[in-house]
Amino acid sequence: MIAKLWSAEFPLIRLEGDGAAQFLHGQTSADVCGAGLDVLVDACLLTAAGKVRALLEIRVDRNGAGVLVLAGDAEAVHTGFDTIIFPADKVRLLPLSRCHRVQQLTTANTLQLERYWLATSEDLPPEWLNLPVASQEEVERWRIRLDLPLGRGEVDGSFNPLELGLEAWVSLSKGCYLGQETIIRLVRANGRLRQRLCSWQATTSISVGTKLKDPGGAVSSRNVGVVTSSISLDDKRIGLAMIHRQALNATSLVTTETNSIVQLTSQSIYPGCSKPQD
Repeated sequence: MIAKLWSAEFPLIRLEGDGAAQFLHGQTSADVCGAGLDVLVDACLLTAAGKVRALLEIRVDRNGAGVLVLAGDAEAVHTGFDTIIFPADKVRLLPLSRCHRVQQLTTANTLQLERYWLATSEDLPPEWLNLPVASQEEVERWRIRLDLPLGRGEVDGSFNPLELGLEAWVSLSKGCYLGQETIIRLVRANGRLRQRLCSWQATTSISVGTKLKDPGGAVSSRNVGVVTSSISLDDKRIGLAMIHRQALNATSLVTTETNSIVQLTSQSIYPGCSKPQD
């Protein structure tokens, strides 16, 4: 397999001022203050109920911080920051802009690998200069195969970071931030989640929003999942779906309306979901 680059532009929020790191530390799930300068930090922006509103990359520098919005509504994030920044925060919010981001596609189930925010293409590492750029479809298939929740159906304020498999994006040692109480309760419950994001494949066309049921379950007519991402791959369809814990041990489900078979292919179940209980 030829290595390829994920090269795309993303919305960028710029915060200027001495208080930028502290402000972001208190608004996101990451330990921003402990990361140091010029380090890319992955973070979730949560609702008060602990649901993921946006996925962010944060880089603190000597003059402030940049916030790249990987997934979610960037304008809503920008507006939200604007409404809660006070003079005492020592932060000035700049207009929303764009940033060119590059990462090599790998088989590692993480975004926390070598990646770059580029001012120009000449900033690429020499060993990456001749690598081909992956198409949007190739990037989508790559992230679905690795269970990476970057789709609109995954990051819309409906699911918490543990349900999305984003445990590494949440600091359990930092101070207060929005949604922290909910996350701590989930962790103390040994991760016994209501649902979990899983990958799937099918031989028929399955669209985002399709409801799933478990014909072998205790209540076979009950919806136990919903498709959040879907794309073609060769002669089949692959995607992600949020699956209720009672169906996580199933090898296959069916669509509620047409009874089309959907095979679950994900194996990365969070502790507490591997042996579901009603």
